[in-house]
Amino acid sequence: MLTLIVRLAQTRAMIALAIVWAIVFGAILITMGQLAEATGGSGILDFEVGYSAERVAAILGSYGAEGMALYGRIQLLDLINPALYSLLLAAITHRLYRDTGPAWIALVPLLGEHPLEMGLAGNEDAALARLSADPRYEALFAAAYGDNAITFENVVRALATFQRRLVSLNSPYDRYLAGDAAALSPSAQRGLELFFSETLKCARCHGGANFRFTPGHRRDDSDQSVAFHNTGLYNLDGSGAYPARDRGLFDLTGVDSDMGRFKAPTLRNIALTAPYMHDGSIATLDEVLAHYARGGRRIETGPDAGDGRLSPLKSELVAGFVLTEEETEHVLAFLHSLTDEEFVADGALADPF
Repeated sequence: MLTLIVRLAQTRAMIALAIVWAIVFGAILITMGQLAEATGGSGILDFEVGYSAERVAAILGSYGAEGMALYGRIQLLDLINPALYSLLLAAITHRLYRDTGPAWIALVPLLGEHPLEMGLAGNEDAALARLSADPRYEALFAAAYGDNAITFENVVRALATFQRRLVSLNSPYDRYLAGDAAALSPSAQRGLELFFSETLKCARCHGGANFRFTPGHRRDDSDQSVAFHNTGLYNLDGSGAYPARDRGLFDLTGVDSDMGRFKAPTLRNIALTAPYMHDGSIATLDEVLAHYARGGRRIETGPDAGDGRLSPLKSELVAGFVLTEEETEHVLAFLHSLTDEEFVADGALADPF
């Protein structure tokens, strides 16, 4: 009889636990759905910044009340199953609202205020009025979206459609990979070898088909490379500080170690996109190579003075290297081989007016 009572008690406890799990997970899923609707998404943005509760709180907090409600519900898991809680933190940080494509991405530079980019927030009606005043846009929007088509939603959709057309995959490097051995000069081929070497480690941040880091390009499980990096561009106070005008990931998370961390951009058509770095503070590719060869930039005078090589927050991948003058020319030749002349000359992408 006692055994039966114990078993009944255990069964009831398991049922109660299952109910609690269902309530917690249900609340989490409901709030994630609400957050997705509020931000125009249905998945998760790959921040790739680590798995700490502080970072999850900071990122979710940037989405307002819905984000913090989700964080509070996630915290309940810590009381039930700490291991699962940690796993969920990782999953949410790793996939916090995967981008819904160019339409969602376009909203960041248009409406973002931290940092301020296009400055459209609060000025949407004025922007629409300017577009509506141009009969060419009025006709084009009507042809694409029907009557009364110049709305903010359609402007974003139009931008997204244009962005999806921006596919560059016919550079000399691409043709070389496809089997055209003559597509790359001998100098560019040597530069390719140097670029992917462990001496320079360029591909550890600029990997994959688009030469930008994506999860999965780690060498193995012990490689803790991330998508955001502090490259030693600034070190204002000897502790790694960046200028207040743009401090990278730190401005989003508030985590000290994120100071000066920026996401590695694509290197496709890089020879055409000077000036370089997140703030355009380096004028040429030659100077960019010199910066990485030194292991960080030294600014002698002025408000940004400091030695980035000595920054305690600098990525361990920016350790410096030695290149001969000839090897430098080889690497530059390879970087120039990433220029897709067919893409940049595509009339469909040119000014339609």
